[in-house]
Amino acid sequence: MKRYNNRGVSLVELMIVIVIIGILSTSIYVTIKDTPHKAKASEFPTVLMSLYQAEKIYEGETGSYSSDFEELDIESPEGSKWFEYSIEASDSTFVATASVKKSFGKARSGHTATIDQNGVKTANGGLAKYVKNWE
Repeated sequence: MKRYNNRGVSLVELMIVIVIIGILSTSIYVTIKDTPHKAKASEFPTVLMSLYQAEKIYEGETGSYSSDFEELDIESPEGSKWFEYSIEASDSTFVATASVKKSFGKARSGHTATIDQNGVKTANGGLAKYVKNWE
């Protein structure tokens, strides 16, 4: 009868498994750590593009731009937890702005993103980090 000497796993094998688990957990953390911040930041491009489209429609109908959400026939985004929205407009130009109200991730209070009558998009501070293709 054969006898097997089963003493379990060696210390080296255990250390290798621990290192592999550490590497995997680190890579997962790096991948998902900004996900909540990206979700928060994903709000402003949608709202600013809606404002841009509403301004273009309004300009086509009246020949000028407006800084009033009601005149643009668009719901005011005042209920946003993370951003404050505003429009500066004249007869021939407008700039719609999203300003961070409450800091999150690398986006700090006061960081802004804008879009103008030509569709030129800008973002400063941490906002550009979270939303690809905004600029």
